[in-house]
Amino acid sequence: MRSRESRRRERRIAARMAAPVLLLAGDPGEVLEALREDAAKYGIPVVDPHPAVGDPGATPAEPAEDDGDDPPPTIAVVVAQVGDGQSSLRRGLRMLDREEDRLRPDTVRIVVILAGASRVLPRRVRDALAPEILYQVESGLYSDEHSRPWRTLRLRSGQAVLRALGIRVFRVPAPAS
Repeated sequence: MRSRESRRRERRIAARMAAPVLLLAGDPGEVLEALREDAAKYGIPVVDPHPAVGDPGATPAEPAEDDGDDPPPTIAVVVAQVGDGQSSLRRGLRMLDREEDRLRPDTVRIVVILAGASRVLPRRVRDALAPEILYQVESGLYSDEHSRPWRTLRLRSGQAVLRALGIRVFRVPAPAS
């Protein structure tokens, strides 16, 4: 069950974005699948141009050429897992760079990093992850520092749960042209 605050945040995002389109990319796993399910539940179209190898929820990708049928994503979420001795943030940024040609300059870019016990996503953690991603999307929509949303006590406690499990959510600025 979503909180009143979460519903308000969703309405504010919908008011600032005409029709949000979500690009999901990243390592296979339960988190990516949960994000796909949540997007489908709320009717947000998902663009998945390069599904990860072995990802059971992914469908085969179309060729990389843009045929104009898919609208450009307004939100890009990349999920990266720790592994192979490299920085997961760097890995997430590389994944985001691969999708850069499909993104608009005003696209909100978010990298979710998974480490440790976060490979399994219980319902309670899933309920904390969605509001944190919504918060990052909403704060990415505001260019003025004073009009950005406040992080409520509920969001702070959810963020603490995510950090304890090794999940970090970062908003990444668009590359300078």
